[in-house]
Amino acid sequence: MSVDPGWSGGALARGYIKLTSGELYGIHSIRLSNSTWPDILNWIREDLPDFTLLEEVSSYSGQGIASAFKFGRGLGRLEGFLMGMDLRYESMTPQQWQKDIGVQKKVKVLTEKQKLEDAEAIASMTLEESKAYMKKMRKARKTTPAQHKRDLKEAAQIRWPHYKFVLEDPDSWLMLERAHRLYVERYMA
Repeated sequence: MSVDPGWSGGALARGYIKLTSGELYGIHSIRLSNSTWPDILNWIREDLPDFTLLEEVSSYSGQGIASAFKFGRGLGRLEGFLMGMDLRYESMTPQQWQKDIGVQKKVKVLTEKQKLEDAEAIASMTLEESKAYMKKMRKARKTTPAQHKRDLKEAAQIRWPHYKFVLEDPDSWLMLERAHRLYVERYMA
């Protein structure tokens, strides 16, 4: 099972492993935003997982104190459910599980022309101006969180073409792929 704890876009996903081939199948999920805590607990109890990957996240810049507290409380409840049911789980940062399955955040690669334009622009600037310019350019060339979400959705759609994804789904499904690999490595080898 995998747990993406973000309340507005979070979900839990569960799948099964074919013992003969080790492949993942029968995936289904539950969205946190559409569920009550009893719904979530009952969904977990329906078919207790052998292993769960819990996304290790924290509050983000610009998130209000009340929102950060609510988010942390929700994450703690999910972890408490897993511990209370004596289920094996591991936490992993989004950066790590995304890197492990090859869907990490992209940084736009500069063309030679862009590098030349940067060099020419910087040549006539003071040190402080050039630092500010490069900071601005790095920020402009990074993938936005919204674009990254779309990239994750595309990666999930390629892996599971029969499923119609919305932006809330892909993280938990892709995390399930990483959870599956961890389970195979640790408990089936």
